[in-house]
Amino acid sequence: MRDAWDADVIDDTQPLVDSPRRRLVARTRGMTMLRNTNDLIGCTIRASDGDIGSVTTFFFDDERWAVRYVVVDTGKWLPGRKVLISPVSVRDANWLDRALEVALTRAQVKGSPDIDTQRPVSRQHESQYAAYYGYPSYWGGAGLWGAGAYPGSLASAHLAAEIADAQARRTERPEDSHLRSVDVVKGYHIHATDGEIGHVEHFLIDDATWAIQYIVVDTSNWWGGRRVLVAPSWIRDVSWSTSTVSVNMTRDAIRNSPEYDPLREVSRLYEEGLYSHYGRAGYWEKPSDEPAGTSAMARFARLDDVGDLEVADDDPDVRSWPVVASDGITVGTVEHVIVDRPAMKVRYLEVGLDASALGLNAHRDVLIPLTEVDLNEKDESLRLSRASSAAIAKVPPFTGLPMAEGYDELFQAATGGSGGTLGERDVRLRRSSSVQPESRLNPSDRSPVLTTPGRVSVANDEAVREQIVNRPSDERDDAARQPQRPYDARDEDEDSFRKR
Repeated sequence: MRDAWDADVIDDTQPLVDSPRRRLVARTRGMTMLRNTNDLIGCTIRASDGDIGSVTTFFFDDERWAVRYVVVDTGKWLPGRKVLISPVSVRDANWLDRALEVALTRAQVKGSPDIDTQRPVSRQHESQYAAYYGYPSYWGGAGLWGAGAYPGSLASAHLAAEIADAQARRTERPEDSHLRSVDVVKGYHIHATDGEIGHVEHFLIDDATWAIQYIVVDTSNWWGGRRVLVAPSWIRDVSWSTSTVSVNMTRDAIRNSPEYDPLREVSRLYEEGLYSHYGRAGYWEKPSDEPAGTSAMARFARLDDVGDLEVADDDPDVRSWPVVASDGITVGTVEHVIVDRPAMKVRYLEVGLDASALGLNAHRDVLIPLTEVDLNEKDESLRLSRASSAAIAKVPPFTGLPMAEGYDELFQAATGGSGGTLGERDVRLRRSSSVQPESRLNPSDRSPVLTTPGRVSVANDEAVREQIVNRPSDERDDAARQPQRPYDARDEDEDSFRKR
């Protein structure tokens, strides 16, 4: 009799039993392997030369909702000491033996910086930790882990320079940190748009990316012990001072959502039903207009981080422009613009809020969809015609790229907007004139390369000759008398860029 996890006879109703075959089949099916944080407590952390200790809890990043450190009790080996182990160092997981193997030695761990795991871990401590082990900082790029999606991407030497450049552009203070213990967040009250629905019981994490894929919500005080799942991207706000998590869904919607059974595998079929119930696109799906080979994570980027794009000549560069709310109060300044690279347009404004004007305790950034503002090019300002300063103060902080799913709906819910498009102008992009497109020049190929209509560039080893074709004879004669020079992207007229 074949295993219930054989590829062609998968039975998603079977109880959750781990095995190497299950992991192999799940991977080939493209499934996300999810692990309950409660089940990971007590797992052994194994160095290359012996055991280090056992897992006691986790620290996660409340910006990206990913586990950044495993807290390990070293037991009798180093009595009274707890250490942090980053997923970057995890090289293999033996779930049958409940052990995580790390690419570290016991001596390395013993010599690591002392960190009081009972107190908040500062960004300064994280920097010291990363420097000790030789890892680039995870917060220095557009991906979940630096420039990539997996912890191992930080260990790739060829990404270090890219991550360091991105870190240098960030304005975050070194002491700032966004780490939370999962133990602290357990028990937080979950608030729907129309009332409380339950509390945080535990978390489900992706065993490849270490991202928190779902929060498990216990609704036993309302619906007799029923558990449901909530994705972090559906969270509207977290109040750390009042221990509450607010979600952008109604109680009825959550009550009727697919029930979560901790003894069953969270299959892709279950996830499809869950996301369909809430009318949201699955995190595993690509936008319909996204070209093949372009990941959803890479679709959006800060314009400052994209070297081959710039604002089109006829469109305004709104960076540093003030943003004025509907009540006439200047709420902040555009610090960055977030661009949709395939569409070659600006989609979002990263606005640094004026804490004093809004009565905030500290500076923070928010993301405003470009469709929510009117561009006043005469005064070089942006106006929010349907969002007051008080509403903008309620917008959740921008947690960095990749974009949170359904952010436009979160923004409209926070500001009381009704959706739809307000702004009438696009801010278009064009290829940077300082970057020569690779497709234009091919020294090893003397064949014609199409550039603009009516022009053919011919590449050779020394220079690029331009042959003028499909023009009236008098224009060809005039063009033939002009000095020949290599192709320059600035020769392209603006209309050709707008059509792309």
